[in-house]
Amino acid sequence: MTFAIRVAWFVYGIYALLLAIGSFSYSLVGALAFWGRRWPSWRTS
Repeated sequence: MTFAIRVAWFVYGIYALLLAIGSFSYSLVGALAFWGRRWPSWRTS
C-alpha cells in the first residue's frame, strides 16, 4: 500500500511539473507575441 501511494505521488509530481512548465512556456510565448506586437520594428525579417 505504501509503495502504491509513493508511485501515485511520483506520477502526480511529474504531471504537476509538466503542467507548470507548459503553462510557463505558454505565458512566455504570449508575452513575446505581446511585445512583438507593440514594437513591430523589431521584426526585421
